[in-house]
Amino acid sequence: MELPPGLSEMERVAELSFRSRDGTAALEEWLAGGADPDERDSLGNTMFSGIVLSSPYREQVERVRILIKYGASVDLECSAPPSFSPLHLCAMQQNHACMALLLDAGADINKYAPNGWTPLMAAATRLNSDGGFGNINGVRLLVSRGAKLDLRQRLPEGHPLHATHRQTAEEMCAFTWEIQRFPMRAACHAFLRDVRLAGGYRRYVNAPRKTIIVLRQLVLRGRATPPHALVKLFADSTPKEIVWRVLKFWRSDREPLLPPVEHSGYPPSGHHAPDPDISEDYY
Repeated sequence: MELPPGLSEMERVAELSFRSRDGTAALEEWLAGGADPDERDSLGNTMFSGIVLSSPYREQVERVRILIKYGASVDLECSAPPSFSPLHLCAMQQNHACMALLLDAGADINKYAPNGWTPLMAAATRLNSDGGFGNINGVRLLVSRGAKLDLRQRLPEGHPLHATHRQTAEEMCAFTWEIQRFPMRAACHAFLRDVRLAGGYRRYVNAPRKTIIVLRQLVLRGRATPPHALVKLFADSTPKEIVWRVLKFWRSDREPLLPPVEHSGYPPSGHHAPDPDISEDYY
């Protein structure tokens, strides 16, 4: 493949990553030869930013994995605008697989970018080229991993919008015309609002379990009739330990499994919400 003349070795590898699947092998060969994984090109782009911005989705996952393997800084911002960290860039693309890899490698989940956005803000407000979110999996992943909901956009002192642009990620999703036009924007806003009102992600995902526990108590006291599907679980003869085990494995629509990425080797822990932590105090 003919490449533009005058490219540095890093720029040559980045160009291959953009143009060809051979870029994955070229990247690993370049790094295995002792190259600096945090090297920047003439515009200030890092290899991380070049790969996330230019590689097809599935190639992104493997290439991000390779960069992490060879010690690339997972929080290094590119110098070229918009000067985002790798996690910000993956969040903007709703690439939950790469986001999980970066978080597992220690990326700062609440890092502020120069424009005052956290990764959660980037995931919550970024629109895809088709005019709306592809999904909110990136938002779900960040919140489940501990992204703070109460952080506000933080523009530099002296910026003309410093005093007025101070929204949280939830507030940034709340513009009426955008909610009406983009269904996934509404879904994102509702999710962030419900997690906040529940008092945190664990309480949010455990709310349906608490409802089942309360209903079982009422059934055992003769004050309610159990749903047909839960008759055995609600029976007085069912040991409480079995009830706990069933509820720990059960997944409601509040904690869906994130779709796997084929051949990515994506760590299973990244797909699941944290194990439910239900206190026996509910009995």
